[in-house]
Amino acid sequence: MAKGLLLIGGGGHCCSVIDSLVSDPACPYDKIAVIDTADKRGCTIAADIVCIGTDDELEPLRQEGYTDAFISLGSIGNPALRIRLAEKAAGFGYQFPNIIDPTAVIGQNVSFGSGIYVGKRAVINYGCLIGDGAIINTGSILEHQCRIGKYCHIAPGAVLCGNVKVGSHSHVGAGSAVKQGISIGNDTVIGLGSTVVKDIGFGVVAFGNPCEIRQNMPTEKGVSH
Repeated sequence: MAKGLLLIGGGGHCCSVIDSLVSDPACPYDKIAVIDTADKRGCTIAADIVCIGTDDELEPLRQEGYTDAFISLGSIGNPALRIRLAEKAAGFGYQFPNIIDPTAVIGQNVSFGSGIYVGKRAVINYGCLIGDGAIINTGSILEHQCRIGKYCHIAPGAVLCGNVKVGSHSHVGAGSAVKQGISIGNDTVIGLGSTVVKDIGFGVVAFGNPCEIRQNMPTEKGVSH
């Protein structure tokens, strides 16, 4: 039976994921398809890859040879829906690959969880640890021994200097810079273009140069953080 991959979420981030897949000569999948909302059924998302259904069809699609799933829904600040979709797919026995663009640079002794996306020309240097479901987006730089929690999004062009720790479910905005040794807590958003020179706690929105806490993040009931 052919090995198939379901991409869950057919928006702009999905297009980037597809581009990475079709650019990789070692892509292991015989077939790739997208699932999204019912109104997108039959639509071509990118590179001739089509939306074939919704997440309500995960179980029968698993029987059709789609053994793997990947959460291609993007995330800005609250990954709750990404997490719910991953849990739903896992319940039907799907496996979650890592999708790493062939132009990305990965150093030695880097540890990956599962379901991770690494975008074009991203750099992950020596000894970093990347948690499940994280997005390390286009052109971002993680210097040595950074620790990135589950379902984090390191947005395009962000630079994390050495030994930075970002807690689970947090977002580091595009073009931000984080000083070496800084810790950012769980469930926190760092706004785009920020310069982070001191530790930032959990559950807050922070931005600016220097980056300062501006407000608390709203919480969503029913999601475990």
